[in-house]
Amino acid sequence: MPRFPGDHSEVFEEFQPAFQELTAAYGRLGVGVVSDPVAATVGVNQLGGLLIQAVEVVIRMRSRGDEVTCDHAQAIAATCLRICGASEERIARAAAAIRGWDRGGGSCG
Repeated sequence: MPRFPGDHSEVFEEFQPAFQELTAAYGRLGVGVVSDPVAATVGVNQLGGLLIQAVEVVIRMRSRGDEVTCDHAQAIAATCLRICGASEERIARAAAAIRGWDRGGGSCG
């Protein structure tokens, strides 16, 4: 089943290898923080798919003309960590670590 209208068309076929590579990369990143219970229920590819679906909310936001703020980015990152089964303490530590990072156009946090 397509994830969004038109993603099954020929136009998108050329991007499938890159999308699969990106999904695999998300899976490898997720494995670095995944909890044992989550690791026991999903494989790396499925984890990557779940993570990329969470991150793709940015595409929908931008297509509506919405700005993706630091608050949005932090919420998406926290959601990804929750998908991986990270504890709330670990999520809070990650959020604290990025506060004040300069993104070239301002800071997050």
